[in-house]
Amino acid sequence: RYRAIIRSELRADAKAKAERQRRERDAIRGVDARERERIRTEIASNIERAKLDDADRARAEESERLRARIQEEDAEYASRRAASARTERTSSSAEADEIARIKAEADEIA
Repeated sequence: RYRAIIRSELRADAKAKAERQRRERDAIRGVDARERERIRTEIASNIERAKLDDADRARAEESERLRARIQEEDAEYASRRAASARTERTSSSAEADEIARIKAEADEIA
């Protein structure tokens, strides 16, 4: 009879020990799962931040390219305006010379 009681207590102790070990494993798994989720969230956050940084960098580069292009076009426009002004002055000067020549001829005739 004592043997049956001892066996029963040993079985109960083994079951309790197995249950404690199962709970510990579950707790560890829960911690592991929470840690994995935290790491997963952190990685996703870092990836999103990197994408935003890349987008900002791309926008800044595009902005700089556009700024350089505008400066080039402004320089070309200024150059064309200067050439046009020189042509206009040359043309006006040639017209003035022609008028002066005609006046000189008219004075000679008169």
